[in-house]
Amino acid sequence: MTCTGTYTVAQADIDAGAIVNRARARGTPPWGLGVYSDPSAATVDVLADPGLSLVKSADPAEVTWAGQEVTYSFAVANTGNVTVSDLAISDVEFSGTGRLSKVICPQTSLAPEESTTCTATYTVPQADVDAGSIVNTAVAAAVVPSGQIVGSNASTTTVRVNWEVPLTPRFTCPRNRWLGNIANYGFTVFNNTPVTTETSVTNDLSGILDDARFLGGKASDGALSNTSAALTWKGKLKPYQKALITYAVQLAKPSGDRKLASTLVGPAPAGEGPPPLPGGGPSP
Repeated sequence: MTCTGTYTVAQADIDAGAIVNRARARGTPPWGLGVYSDPSAATVDVLADPGLSLVKSADPAEVTWAGQEVTYSFAVANTGNVTVSDLAISDVEFSGTGRLSKVICPQTSLAPEESTTCTATYTVPQADVDAGSIVNTAVAAAVVPSGQIVGSNASTTTVRVNWEVPLTPRFTCPRNRWLGNIANYGFTVFNNTPVTTETSVTNDLSGILDDARFLGGKASDGALSNTSAALTWKGKLKPYQKALITYAVQLAKPSGDRKLASTLVGPAPAGEGPPPLPGGGPSP
């Protein structure tokens, strides 16, 4: 005769790695004294399949100046079939030049299908802003009941620097615009971002030189070059630095439209960054 019984496996059994059941049979003969069988044991082996997943994110995902604080989040899930403990987060790559805070995990033991989110903070230094981005790759690791360590996938997040409008040209209109007189023009290039910016601004002189003669120009910083119809400034400005560009023209006998019109165009720096600066309007 074969007797049967059922058992629902508990998580603790899976964590233990095996289910051992020892039993013996007992019967009562007609004379009333119990008879016992020899003990017999059966072992059900449990296949441990540990696993962790990690998704890393940053808030904010974009920064604009040094001193901003970024909060990194590490979403960890137990994707295996055994309980894990002693959860920890490690950075395997970090391009930041500052120091990341200690990673705090509200829960360091996870049952299967359970998850938690660990966090760390980082204050962005000027060198990171100049670099244009902060790349951070991390992994999670924990201990399974057998004492072995299980690791997660590597997860990467990139915090980008939004440089916004890199340069703001400011135009100065000339006075004494009479025939033969010298008219002085000028514009200021202002780096209104917290990053060192290298770029150029072009002053279209075609609306001026049809009625005047270019006499020359100078810049407080950077370099000037000119053609028959344009004056171009190129330079590198530190955060919040200004460059003053001035030039002079001599009003000649009108051969054009008898108007002095000047337009500034300031492109954004090459590479990742803000959109091009809109051109300036005509001078009065």
